[in-house]
Amino acid sequence: MVREFISERSFKDKEYFICMNKCPLIRLSDSISYIQANISIDLANQVRKLIAGKERETGALLHLGQNKIKGIEKRRALRSLLLCQYVYYSAQWVKMTGRISTLSPVNYLSSDWKESSICYWTSQSELEIREGIRAYIVTSSDITDAARAASRWVQSDVKKYNFISAPRQKFSGMYNQICYVGVMVWLFNSGLVSLPWLLRFSNANRQISLTQAFGPGRATYYSAEAISSNSFLTVPRGYIVHIYKNVSCWNGHWMISLGNGMAVGVNNNDESPPVSRIYCNHLSIKKQLMDYQGGYMVVINPRLIPAVL
Repeated sequence: MVREFISERSFKDKEYFICMNKCPLIRLSDSISYIQANISIDLANQVRKLIAGKERETGALLHLGQNKIKGIEKRRALRSLLLCQYVYYSAQWVKMTGRISTLSPVNYLSSDWKESSICYWTSQSELEIREGIRAYIVTSSDITDAARAASRWVQSDVKKYNFISAPRQKFSGMYNQICYVGVMVWLFNSGLVSLPWLLRFSNANRQISLTQAFGPGRATYYSAEAISSNSFLTVPRGYIVHIYKNVSCWNGHWMISLGNGMAVGVNNNDESPPVSRIYCNHLSIKKQLMDYQGGYMVVINPRLIPAVL
């Protein structure tokens, strides 16, 4: 009944606003229809699945109140974005948490999340709001986009993640972040992974959970003497590079390759001549591994990352 009502869309503007104001289920159905038609069928289906049994209360959250947002399609876009924000930041979407990175129903929403989101996105166009929704899906298949995003990164002094009022390309993550979280943020900036992926795995901190996030890679051991080889020059641009001294120090250091043996990273190892530990976009993979005086290197193709929407 609701779907038929929405699909016809033959009612006048006044009737539309009355329906949206009075019926949470119609608001919800219309928002999912907007995502399906303009963003991604898979995203629409996943949202529908995640809110099963909670449709009415979810639809109630999509009420825009008295905010003066011009245009029906822009209002539809904003409701659809609010829907995605609610579903994936809330406990509906399980995320890794705790010292052993277990998947748990964690809520990242602040008490004023909806007001903050409406305040920011109301001043954006419908197309810009659509881009905000597209953060919830993979938008690139070009591995070199990861290198571009990493090399152009500007550090932020924001003390917590602020996905609510920042488009994908402008999100910079946390100040002084962990190296593998930096890699995750750049993969998200590039469009190679989605925001649901980032939200789920950004608290991964052990071998099992980080392997779940990035996928397995083949480790190659380099003795202190073998590090002088030129094999680092062949690491493709945009690939994830993970180096570590031994199994007991598996977390090691994570970077994005720039090609020709160079990489981008945060919280870096020492090099000679010195490089910034906070952030550097001209690291030498060889010298980063030399800081361990020998160790392992794993190279991962970002397109083979599992569990990306």
